[in-house]
Amino acid sequence: MGFGGAHSMNTVLKNNKLMKSQRKKLFDKENKTSSHKYGKVTDHTKMKSHEYAEFQKELFLRMKKERKQQFLLRLVVVLLTILIVIGILYFWNSVDFELFGPQPEL
Repeated sequence: MGFGGAHSMNTVLKNNKLMKSQRKKLFDKENKTSSHKYGKVTDHTKMKSHEYAEFQKELFLRMKKERKQQFLLRLVVVLLTILIVIGILYFWNSVDFELFGPQPEL
């Protein structure tokens, strides 16, 4: 019995090696793989205590606002879902489906 597992594994490894990008220098800016750019980073450990307290307060208020927005969005989605389900159930119980069936000939 012949097994192709080893041959397949060698092919995959060879193809992976060919597809892998190779930089010439450690900090090669020309062959950069990602285009992400970060803004200016502030070191919060170097802040004075009152500046850090103000930063924490702003962060807390921003997080509180984001949580409130997420809660309201979830509430709207749940209410809409409930209204749709109630509408479907009301329609299902109010429609006489026998009218859509075959009509008896007179």
